[in-house]
Amino acid sequence: MSARKNKSDIWSHFEKLSSTKVKCKLCSKELSVSGGVTSSMHGHMRSKHPSVFEQSHANSTPEQHSCPDSRAEKIIVALAEVIIDNMLPLSIVESDSLRRLLELLEPQYKMRAMQTDNEQSSMKTSMSEQLADKLDSDARHIAITTDIWTSLSNEAYLSFTASYIDHDWTIKSPVLATVTLEDRHTQLLLRIYGQHRL
Repeated sequence: MSARKNKSDIWSHFEKLSSTKVKCKLCSKELSVSGGVTSSMHGHMRSKHPSVFEQSHANSTPEQHSCPDSRAEKIIVALAEVIIDNMLPLSIVESDSLRRLLELLEPQYKMRAMQTDNEQSSMKTSMSEQLADKLDSDARHIAITTDIWTSLSNEAYLSFTASYIDHDWTIKSPVLATVTLEDRHTQLLLRIYGQHRL
């Protein structure tokens, strides 16, 4: 029967003397080990041979695992909620700083492009239904307001907002819809109010 292969790269720097003893190939120091645990070997390399340890650590390629689909779906939904709640552009998912944050929080998750058109449509429908249910249960009176605004890319939009006070006396102002305006602000206002000028 062939001997069991030691998977950790740390073993390339040690000679196995027995089931409980190893010897460093760089300085001949003998170390006690137990049950294949390599923590003492890592500690020895880190303190006595730091340059070799760092080089070995840098060259190691840990086994990669993918994030389970169910968890990836929860991450993308949570990310979409952050974007919607804070009215951020979808391009935020291309931000290097956001990618670094997600990698820190969930190393196995690989950022992908925001959803396809079908996924976005499905999420929009789901969130619209959730908002409708919330308005139905939390709001007795609603004030609808509109606002014309311009994005950083100089595109004009018209947003509709529902403002109300919930059961905890907290002011809520969810955005109901945002549509693109083809006309410039001034042209639109003149077209709407021009005939009502004094």
